[in-house]
Amino acid sequence: MNSFISDTDSLAIDETANSDNNDHVLTKALKDIRRENLNRVIFAQLNINSIRNKFDVLSLEVRGSVDILLITETKIDQSFPTKQFLMAGYSEPYRLDRNQHGGGLLVYVREDIPSHNLKIRSISIEALFIEINLRKKKWLLCCSYNPHKNLILTHLNDIQVILDIQSSKYKSFLLFGDFNC
Repeated sequence: MNSFISDTDSLAIDETANSDNNDHVLTKALKDIRRENLNRVIFAQLNINSIRNKFDVLSLEVRGSVDILLITETKIDQSFPTKQFLMAGYSEPYRLDRNQHGGGLLVYVREDIPSHNLKIRSISIEALFIEINLRKKKWLLCCSYNPHKNLILTHLNDIQVILDIQSSKYKSFLLFGDFNC
């Protein structure tokens, strides 16, 4: 598990789902991180490689430990109702679907953290842009998935263009995702 603590009194965790054998280790690690960082906002980003049969375990893993959860490669489409992916303690997830073969994003925000989807759509990249309010400060949160390693520069340039446009409204940005670089 990789993690870092920034000067914003938040903690970010990035974990790739490799094996079900690591479930109890991850649960303990998340609980330890939460206990050691009670006054910090904890972000976690996970490439889940299909959420269909992993949602119940995932919701148990993050319960009470993660404040904002960003999930890439959900591999779901509109045929999966949002109510199927509700988690106790979180607002209805923000989602950007693709299909069973790849892509897709879900973002969970703890229910007491004000947030809303900016509905910024890009034809060339898979990304959600969400405004969150933390400690009386507006942040622009971007969750992105780049399925093509050879197009990483195009992907990042497209995100930069959107962030440049939004910089008049937001002074603080958080960028998460699976960039395949």
